[in-house]
Amino acid sequence: MIDKKLYLNAGQMKSGTTFLYGILRNHPELYFSYEKEIHYLSNRYGRFHPLTDYNRLRSAKSFLHPERVENDNSIELQRKLSWVESYLKKPDDWQWYLDLFKGAKTDQYIVDFSNLTCTIDPNGLKEINKKFISTKVTYCMRDSVDRVFSHLKFHLKAAKSSKNIMDMNNDEIKKMILSDNIKPQSEVGVHVNNLIGAFGEENVRLIKCEDMWADAQKTINEICNFLKIKDFYVSSEKFSKVNAGPKAELDTRIRGLIEEVLCEDIAIERKVKERYRELFIS
Repeated sequence: MIDKKLYLNAGQMKSGTTFLYGILRNHPELYFSYEKEIHYLSNRYGRFHPLTDYNRLRSAKSFLHPERVENDNSIELQRKLSWVESYLKKPDDWQWYLDLFKGAKTDQYIVDFSNLTCTIDPNGLKEINKKFISTKVTYCMRDSVDRVFSHLKFHLKAAKSSKNIMDMNNDEIKKMILSDNIKPQSEVGVHVNNLIGAFGEENVRLIKCEDMWADAQKTINEICNFLKIKDFYVSSEKFSKVNAGPKAELDTRIRGLIEEVLCEDIAIERKVKERYRELFIS
């Protein structure tokens, strides 16, 4: 067993995880790696394996971009170089993961905000739970249709596609919704059931990002209480949405397509939200 406390924010993508990360990364009892989404857990136990040599090299280069190091003092730059050296090694074992949190103190949580964690199967999640002396999990979710629409736009932008989603035909949009880029992140009911089944209700809390955006300080307070760490107050100017996708208004056509394709997932999600309503902290 690893003598560390682990705090996972397990997803969903496009549901306020970067917003939450931007606030909590300054809490003194939480230790974040330089990379927000490490993806080691998915790479080891999940169906997605993003830690290829190419992807790690690309990320490492971005960490050492002149704009990201120009204000670093010598000590911080040494830490960053050491981190990059560890990150570029083969992610073959747990030591690779732990080396990314080398500076963590014994009383701090190590924190991983990888959005692929929610797609790991139950057996993989149970293995993760056995590894640490304590594991706490939060799961951010969003209105299903709004989230998928945001994800579709974001995916087109990330893929540097020249397509405008509003100009795509129905079959093209349905294909995108069902793709591995979108569909696995849409299965809220599966995610929540798997996380609670692996970690237990006492170790999982659910967050509606719409409520978090409306009252971020309340969400932060509830997370601190859940983790049993000291309260953390941030000025309201920090409470602004980040990582926004391209502008486009959701119309009735695309709303109907999303509801049609994901009708079963949406129905399961409603049941899960009702079943675990006491676990919502925001």
